[in-house]
Amino acid sequence: MLTVEDLEQEDGIHHSIVSKFPVPGHNGEASMVGGIAIDISERMRAEEALRESEEKYRGLLENANDFIYSHNLQGNYLTINRACEKITGYTREEVLGGLNISQVVVPEHLEFARKMIE
Repeated sequence: MLTVEDLEQEDGIHHSIVSKFPVPGHNGEASMVGGIAIDISERMRAEEALRESEEKYRGLLENANDFIYSHNLQGNYLTINRACEKITGYTREEVLGGLNISQVVVPEHLEFARKMIE
């Protein structure tokens, strides 16, 4: 069975994935416990840093007053912010649910948007 355990070491707490198993003795019964531990502390720190970075990015994206979005090469939206809803009048669900850039962008900006896609 795998567990995650916090193990105190000289340089602080380390997080490890641990597997423990019985080791049979001469009589066939478990006489001791064996185990393997893999230190995942660095990975956990990296994941936490990534989570914090994503939260900052999402906060900036969502609170910007400008229409910020990402799309694929076909012009389908992948990400939009709240300003998109205010500026276009479409809901997030409508835009991400299949509206194409040519359906959302005002006609006078459509040629510029198409050039950006190219």
